[in-house]
Amino acid sequence: MAIRRTFTIGAVTLLLASPIALAGAGEYLLTGCQEMYRGNWQAAHDAFAQGAATDESCAEAFAGQGAALLQLGNVTAADERFARARVLSPEMACAYAGTAACRHIQGEDYAAMIEYREALSRANSHRAALRASVAWLACRLGLYESGLQEAAAAVSESPSDPLAQHVYGAALLALGRHAEAVEALGRADTSSFTAEPGVFEAGSALLAPEAAYWAAQGLADEQRLALAPEHLLTGAGCVVEPEQTTMDLPPSPPATSDGLRILSPEPNSTVSGIVPLEVEIKTAEPIRHIAVLLDSQFMALSNVQPFRTTIDTNRVADGLRELRVEGYTNGGQASVSASMTLRVLNAARTLDPRERSARKIAQEELCSLLSLRATPLTNRQLLGRALEADGRHDEAIAAYEYVYAHDPLLPAVRSDLLLGYRSMGLQALGTSHEVYVPGQPGTISLTFDDGPHPVMTPWILD
Repeated sequence: MAIRRTFTIGAVTLLLASPIALAGAGEYLLTGCQEMYRGNWQAAHDAFAQGAATDESCAEAFAGQGAALLQLGNVTAADERFARARVLSPEMACAYAGTAACRHIQGEDYAAMIEYREALSRANSHRAALRASVAWLACRLGLYESGLQEAAAAVSESPSDPLAQHVYGAALLALGRHAEAVEALGRADTSSFTAEPGVFEAGSALLAPEAAYWAAQGLADEQRLALAPEHLLTGAGCVVEPEQTTMDLPPSPPATSDGLRILSPEPNSTVSGIVPLEVEIKTAEPIRHIAVLLDSQFMALSNVQPFRTTIDTNRVADGLRELRVEGYTNGGQASVSASMTLRVLNAARTLDPRERSARKIAQEELCSLLSLRATPLTNRQLLGRALEADGRHDEAIAAYEYVYAHDPLLPAVRSDLLLGYRSMGLQALGTSHEVYVPGQPGTISLTFDDGPHPVMTPWILD
């Protein structure tokens, strides 16, 4: 099966083909990602396991193992790998996406939606795929207004994302905006449905029992949540990491000095990877921008209030390091500052640039691999529903016939087709009979009388 992710996969291939071998787990991470795209789940798991054995602190290796284990059907073990990855790298988006996928497979769609939002808040790439996953889950929970907003944002970020277009159209259809739904569902690019989704295959955002129930109620999002069955909401507060008994320690005082306060990270905390930084100004002076230094190395600059940025702790050696933030006025003078001590823990070494690059690619690709993915037939079936609601019955029947010809066992497709034929007044002469001969792939042959049942139909349509 062809893979259309040529740019990123090409980058993976170039790194692997380089004559200089990667020193750490990076080589195994890239191999694992390649095998995941090919659908070789066991080979991918073995590659990620080798990466974890090479470096036991490699969060990407554990997240990759979790992704492969999900495809192999071992949700419990996958959930444990993602929890471990989150402990090793609390800000790694793909670990949260993996936990979200586990919750979805376990039927806890509300909890899955929350976890995908957590992944989205940390992701730097493949944001449209993560946001589309949030939107799809919102629609399945009946939150069509929220789903529409998320899907619209995902479409604006990546107009070619098929799941984003599918959910956008589904939400419009549920809200009664039929013509717009037809346009959105028709834009879904079926040529992009090429990678094997496995357990991440997302069905129709509307054609499911629970989704059909919510669509029939015609309620606002707040009312739907108030009436939601308890089992839909129980996953919201799920624990993803085992609780550990710790001694009660007095809270550390905030890092404040000269009118500037570091809100996060906490003083004396242990950090690794990419760490978010938030700063509050406690002075009347006009501070225009801040500079962030870790162990006297320049890390980041922010000129938008409230001041938030990130620092890459991989650039310094492990151990106790000083984090310093300086605030500058219009004249370029450092007028306020604050500092604190952090304990940096990144596998007791500073990563080689090539290793760091391999891990970054793995993180990005795992975000994509752990997102939900649409399929062309479910989108075409929902397009038929939208066309029918818009009064375009001939086109709707054509869409249903296309879906039925390719997958006659797809849920609800035969009833869609039969009801579509009946709505068009399809009849047969009293003397006519159907002679059913197993047809060629992609063909349909049906004959109806003027009563409620066909004279004779293939077994699949009885």
